[in-house]
Amino acid sequence: MGAGSRDAPFTLNSGAEDQLIARGFKRNRAKTAFTWILTLLSGGILRLVFYWMDHWLLICTHSPCRPEDADQILLEDQFKQKFVCKVVTLTNEDSGRTGKHQSHSLGDDRGRPAPAIGFPEKNGYFRDVDRLRYFDDRKLRYIWNEETKGFQKLLGMDQDLDTEFLQTGQPLDEPESFRRRALYRPNIISISITPIIELLVKEVLNPFYIFQIFSICLWCSYGYFTDSRSNIY
Repeated sequence: MGAGSRDAPFTLNSGAEDQLIARGFKRNRAKTAFTWILTLLSGGILRLVFYWMDHWLLICTHSPCRPEDADQILLEDQFKQKFVCKVVTLTNEDSGRTGKHQSHSLGDDRGRPAPAIGFPEKNGYFRDVDRLRYFDDRKLRYIWNEETKGFQKLLGMDQDLDTEFLQTGQPLDEPESFRRRALYRPNIISISITPIIELLVKEVLNPFYIFQIFSICLWCSYGYFTDSRSNIY
């Protein structure tokens, strides 16, 4: 990934089937305030549009910036689909935090001090760093590399391992285990159950149903009640 100009897009997974065009964005308070004023003046309709097109909301509330300064990343795949990803910064000060965001924590439920944050190197080794920036895109994690000044895909811990490492390898101690779990996340399949009310709200906010509601209201205003009922059923 080249440095380029301050708002130039950069490439992830260059040459691969999952190649992505990415661009960094940083919050702009003036644009954010203006956007929310327009949202209020539109009676919330603009916010509904942003719900369908979240990358429009990003463009309206953020300004392009260098990837090292970004707090949001806009991705575009080969099918021209766009995805907005939040950049997370993990520091040693965060390592003792537990609770709701345990996947971002290096700490221990028993309050013991956590190890330094590790950046994965070749042959299964980790380099200590003061902080680690990353974002997640569809179950894949991309981490910031200070040496190359770019984001790179986080590969599995089995990459670039030689036979000597496997033969001389020892079980991980608890601090090293905590450090790797913070980066790679716990080795579990977590299935969250979405409340029915939330599912109904998301379904109603679908553009198709919004159009149907608008059509029913329009027909009723002209007295076409029969057509309105047929549209409901």
